[in-house]
Amino acid sequence: MAASTANPNGWRRRCSTSQKNLHAADEWTAWFTVVAKLPEGFQADQVFCSQAALACRHNVQAFLLQMYVNANESRDEELKARLATAVPAAIKQVP
Repeated sequence: MAASTANPNGWRRRCSTSQKNLHAADEWTAWFTVVAKLPEGFQADQVFCSQAALACRHNVQAFLLQMYVNANESRDEELKARLATAVPAAIKQVP
């Protein structure tokens, strides 16, 4: 697995900092927008025609859905507020 798909845009690092209040809501929105995009070489209109593109879509969607559930189930109201619009918007952007 290529490094770019194993750790797209440093998501492990970013997720570990989500509860430390290091990023504002608009920064989260920008980052999740990048995460929701397919990597170079994959076309959104052909996502269901390629096993690799479909796997990428599945992984991104699973990650975003997990972030959505974790944020909504969190007791941290500030975390919920920071991710309240960013995660759902990113989920809607996944092709």
